[in-house]
Amino acid sequence: TAGEKVTFKVVATGDDLTYQWQYKKPDGSWKNCSGTSATFTTTAYASYNGYQYRCEISDGTTIVTSNAVTLTVG
Repeated sequence: TAGEKVTFKVVATGDDLTYQWQYKKPDGSWKNCSGTSATFTTTAYASYNGYQYRCEISDGTTIVTSNAVTLTVG
């Protein structure tokens, strides 16, 4: 629902992991979010409908990208 909080979470194992959440706008470009932990919370604005979210997880050597999920705002 528009205006509600939405939370995304990834689970990863390893040492000294860092997280960078990203969103994909309808124009196809990925942008970094402010989220830098395993859990990311944002407000579901109507204008965010259709945005995709994913997380890049790094151990300092390797970066793994989570599957993207699509936010549907009703």
